[in-house]
Amino acid sequence: SAFALIGFSAYMYAVTNHLEVSTNTTITIMLALVLITVLNIFGIKKVKAFQTPILALTTVLILVICIIQLFDANIDFSRPIDGAFDTSRNDPVLVAEAAALVFVAYAGIYKAGAIGGEVKEPKKNLPKGMLISLLIITLLYVVVTFIMMAAVDGEWWLNSDGSPREDPIFAFVDAVASTNIGLALALMAVLTMISGALSGLLAASRFLFGMAKDSLLPDSMSETNNKFGTPHWAIILTAATMAISILTLPVKDVAKLASGFQIMVIVALNISVIILRRDNPKHDWYKPSFKSPLFPWVQIIGTVTGGYLVFIMGEKAIIGALAAVIIGASTYYIYGKKNIVPEKSTLVEESASSEQQTIINIQNISINDSVVTDSVITNSSEEA
Repeated sequence: SAFALIGFSAYMYAVTNHLEVSTNTTITIMLALVLITVLNIFGIKKVKAFQTPILALTTVLILVICIIQLFDANIDFSRPIDGAFDTSRNDPVLVAEAAALVFVAYAGIYKAGAIGGEVKEPKKNLPKGMLISLLIITLLYVVVTFIMMAAVDGEWWLNSDGSPREDPIFAFVDAVASTNIGLALALMAVLTMISGALSGLLAASRFLFGMAKDSLLPDSMSETNNKFGTPHWAIILTAATMAISILTLPVKDVAKLASGFQIMVIVALNISVIILRRDNPKHDWYKPSFKSPLFPWVQIIGTVTGGYLVFIMGEKAIIGALAAVIIGASTYYIYGKKNIVPEKSTLVEESASSEQQTIINIQNISINDSVVTDSVITNSSEEA
């Protein structure tokens, strides 16, 4: 979410630079953060009302431009294909590093689970929505990127110093359409990234809310606003954490830290699924309605490849991954372990086991010790 807010500054600069307007990027980002925090406190309906038209319009505009380019005489479909199979420039490690870097773009998929409690018929709609979203996003990324590379010749996505541009959509539209259309799309990109941060804040705050409900965090994180019914303290704390990241880290560092953090979360989720789904009497309370095809191989592959991606991304990604582990473990051992409330089924089983053991002991006493009277056994049974 912080990455999305920092990232829109490149598109904001494209607009303000063309209009010759001077703005303070940091103040603009902070104002956007305040806006999405307020919208989150107002509730998910306000979030939806803000997001839906922006995402729909931006997606349609990009697709229309891409479709128009398909009929352009200058488009060269061999360009991205040749580039992909250019052995002089290919490096599997660099490809994997790039995949890991953009992993943060897919973070919204699993975050949908964080708002499962606010989804109608979650057993049916949650997995279906997540899979459809994953398919649509992947197709959009692949198709749009392919057409962008085929439509424009040269290394237009690079700055004069060889570094990658942070506003590729604007650069693409500026090259194939016009500067005005590019500016309009850049403005839409700003709103889209704010929208992405909006949903990210929504999901992240629900993690804190859910943990507090399970006594893994202080009860204040589970408090809901009397008027809007939203976990306002969880939202505010999440927004404050985002603000610290924005003010202290450059965009590329945020991307690497975020990707490393997200990949490690996915690795942890895979390991959790393996542990919880195996046959173990301690996990009788875990009765998922979702199926896991090819279990446990999918989770094993996800764990191994996730660890590899974090490793090849370098120091900052590893720091982000370790932060996920250290923060989670510290929270549990410092606070959660002392305050967590066991599952009701576990409490019932422990109570039943204790009563059964007491009765067995009483019976043994009555059999082995002839001096034990009926009154002693009766009193012991009442205590049990």
